Amino acid sequence: MTKKTRYGVKFYSVCTTDDYGLNLQIYSGKSDEAEGLSKIQTLVHSLMEPFLDSGHNVFMDNFYNSVDLSGKLLKRKMHTTGTLRQNHKKNPTAITQAKLKKGQHLSKRSKNVYISNWKDKLEVLAVYH
Repeated sequence: MTKKTRYGVKFYSVCTTDDYGLNLQIYSGKSDEAEGLSKIQTLVHSLMEPFLDSGHNVFMDNFYNSVDLSGKLLKRKMHTTGTLRQNHKKNPTAITQAKLKKGQHLSKRSKNVYISNWKDKLEVLAVYH
């Protein structure tokens, strides 16, 4: 007996706060990475292309967001806010490895990008500028 083959379609989209779709990309297999960008960064840049250099704000979850991506988008006049995964390569270890007690907060500035770690029941890492 063989396993069921899973089929599906991935949609990546940029939406307004009231769920109005602004840009959509359908996953169509492997794509080439732009120079100096990871696959996720290439995806975010292609989705945000019409809005770059406009001063807009973008909110991302920890799958897409990184300190490196936030810095690159800031250079294109795009402001970011979002949660951050603890194991991203270019995270400042002073923030991500800190052992915080409940209610403690720690933040650091890396150029013009701010990284914050706050603990309530769980630790919450965030990136913003």
